Amino acid sequence: MKTIKRVLINLIILSLLISITMSTATASEEQYYSVEYKNTAIFSKLVKKNSLNVVYNIPELHVAQIKMTKTHAKALANYKNDIKYINATCSTCITSEKTIDRTSNESLFSRQWDMNKITNNGASYDDLPKNANTKIAIIDTGVMQTHDDLKNNFSMDSKNLVPLNGFRGTEPEETGDVHDVNDRKGHGTMVSGQISANGRLIGVAPNNKFTMYRVFGSKKTELLWISKAIVQAANDGNQVINISVGSYTILDKNEHQTFRRDEKVEYDALQKAINYAKKKKSIVVAAAGNDGIDVNDKQKLNIQREYQGNGEVKDVPASMDNVVTVGSTDQNSNLSEFSNFGMNYTDIVAPGGSFAYFNQFGVDKWMNEGYMHKENILTTANNGRYIYQAGTSLATPKVSGALALIIDKYHLEKHPDKAIELLYQHGTSKNNKPFSRYGHGELDVYKALNVANQKAS
Repeated sequence: MKTIKRVLINLIILSLLISITMSTATASEEQYYSVEYKNTAIFSKLVKKNSLNVVYNIPELHVAQIKMTKTHAKALANYKNDIKYINATCSTCITSEKTIDRTSNESLFSRQWDMNKITNNGASYDDLPKNANTKIAIIDTGVMQTHDDLKNNFSMDSKNLVPLNGFRGTEPEETGDVHDVNDRKGHGTMVSGQISANGRLIGVAPNNKFTMYRVFGSKKTELLWISKAIVQAANDGNQVINISVGSYTILDKNEHQTFRRDEKVEYDALQKAINYAKKKKSIVVAAAGNDGIDVNDKQKLNIQREYQGNGEVKDVPASMDNVVTVGSTDQNSNLSEFSNFGMNYTDIVAPGGSFAYFNQFGVDKWMNEGYMHKENILTTANNGRYIYQAGTSLATPKVSGALALIIDKYHLEKHPDKAIELLYQHGTSKNNKPFSRYGHGELDVYKALNVANQKAS
């Protein structure tokens, strides 16, 4: 249930779409098949109906890997209204993640179209605050703290919130060590680079330190872990708290029933944690969902949880009170096709990339002719290198970094609401975009750091 807020393609998985050498397995021998399906909810029902062994799933791309016999694969292919393609997963295809050599010292800023866009081609770095005192918390999967671009801004105050034995006792490798913030999934390392990278890549706030609060093991997380992390981050004096993870949570309309079938306990705990952070003068910044839906459309939200009750499904923490909710835009300032949106939901948008070219040209042309570089975001990878990805997860930390800069530059440590107001009024490009999709506009860090010039003009 708990999902990382992302449309993050690991390109080694994309290689599953390219077939070079096909298997010669017999009809009764299980092997791995790649399946492209049309609808997430219907596919889930097919999986359950046929007791399929789904070993990997990328719902953002409607692609899954299933271990099954050839006979079962052919039978699944008969569901032509629901299944688009099935092929044996290639075992000798691309193995590269399109990462970039870490041994070079060459700057990669020219490849960061997103950072160039929001910093006026790097001009905002000349206007950085003299003192980078604002503390930024990142609640995520952990971080590769030794990454060359991150190590100097990594805070030793970072903490692990994953308990002994991890998710529901299924992760014996989790010792409960409060200092173990090593990234098991890579997501937190990518998010961190958007804020505080200072090396070959440059983040929005390259002089600000970040504190990681790890809430994922190698498997899943719990909303209660996230709630605890928010409280801890606020107690530790972080003025900005970045949350690029979230969940679709079910709420029943019955407020008086004690023993419940919904997730009200988790929902209320999360809202209380956010309110607690606000009282501590911390700003919570959260990613919009990555399903490309209007969150005011109850039916579409219900599909995310296959819910048919009389209650409602909430995109949390993005839809909660006292949260700065961030949507994603592409290289042309259009709302990314995967970014959730809605009136009274999206507060601001920032570059998070797109898969439009991927959908238009297919994986081969997308990877080999440079279209990936034009629409995906280059960020820090968990192997010490760099990787192209996309998602609201990579838009959100840009806003978190911008808020930290605003607090430092205009001395708003005790006035977080004024920092948010300044961001919305002076740190965005409006471009006459609809409020329900773009909120107060697209992030412009250069404008945010040059408010005096705007007022003078």
